[in-house]
Amino acid sequence: YVPFGSVVGPRLKVLLEENPAFLEEADDDARAGIELLLNWTQVAEPSSEGMTFFHVWLASFRGLAPGYADETLLFDAFASGEHDPRMTFDAIGQAARLLRNEYGAISVPWGEVHVVRRGDREEPMPGAASGQPVFVAGDHQFRDGKWQASYGYGYARVVEFGDRIRSVSMVPFGASQRRGSAHYSDQMDLLVQRRFKVVRFDLEEVQTFAEEARGRFVELRAPGLDGVLAASVGLGSYLGADTPDDDAHYRAATRRVLELGVNVLDAAINYRS
Repeated sequence: YVPFGSVVGPRLKVLLEENPAFLEEADDDARAGIELLLNWTQVAEPSSEGMTFFHVWLASFRGLAPGYADETLLFDAFASGEHDPRMTFDAIGQAARLLRNEYGAISVPWGEVHVVRRGDREEPMPGAASGQPVFVAGDHQFRDGKWQASYGYGYARVVEFGDRIRSVSMVPFGASQRRGSAHYSDQMDLLVQRRFKVVRFDLEEVQTFAEEARGRFVELRAPGLDGVLAASVGLGSYLGADTPDDDAHYRAATRRVLELGVNVLDAAINYRS
């Protein structure tokens, strides 16, 4: 959803009613652009042709209306009519010419010109940076006829709280920035298909579904395996001075490893009295 877009259609209708000559003077491409803005559903979906025209129109309008420190001020000025109406229609004409020259068409799906690239893979990218969108995905870097989503929301997560916490998440730009990693682009399918992956919260789930683990007391369980497993490390006593201080250290160390999950203790009667 693009909030700026929610005021474009209504405001444009008012301007057309107050200035009918603008529509009469517009060429066919500009008229097509006006229809795209009027009928746009204010979402940055890859299939949205209105989003593409809005993106180019906003860039043109921003250039014709200098002096606004950020897009929020520009949004407020446009919504309240604090600008020359001619700028709105001049920006529409500019956007129509730019799209015609670049793509040979006015109606261009957003996903064909707004993409994300990870390694050799390229996919249509929803969201935007223009218009204060809910889902932020960069749209300022233009290369090879496409806006590259090189930044944006790096993590999306939904959590359901209850007797048992459930959660799903997605990392749109990949969990790793290392090109050789298997996790460099492994979540692009989730992005394209609008899906999330399950987040493993409980220790049992983590142990069951982890592919590998490193640490002092981590244990992995095969799916369906029940019962108690011995930890991969343990605590053992050994020869040494038989003093109250040493006994206190042994007790403290034993208590701590048990708290950490270690369940293997090794001792012998001849080590400690």
